[in-house]
Amino acid sequence: NPEELDSCDGMILPGGVPDVDPALYAEENQGSRGVNPALDQAQLRMLDRAVELAIPVLGICRGYQLMNVHFGGSL
Repeated sequence: NPEELDSCDGMILPGGVPDVDPALYAEENQGSRGVNPALDQAQLRMLDRAVELAIPVLGICRGYQLMNVHFGGSL
């Protein structure tokens, strides 16, 4: 729940699987495995809220990739 970030000092976007959905950066899936669009959207909503609140975010592996996509990058 993004509203729960109101009482947090920071947020971690963890690594692991699945891969970030290539559709989020306007690409076709050419080997990404186990994409989970619902997870991507949930984590992007959390990231939106963290940015809105100006709290620090640590992205680990997949989390860092998701942050890159959030700010307009590609993989």
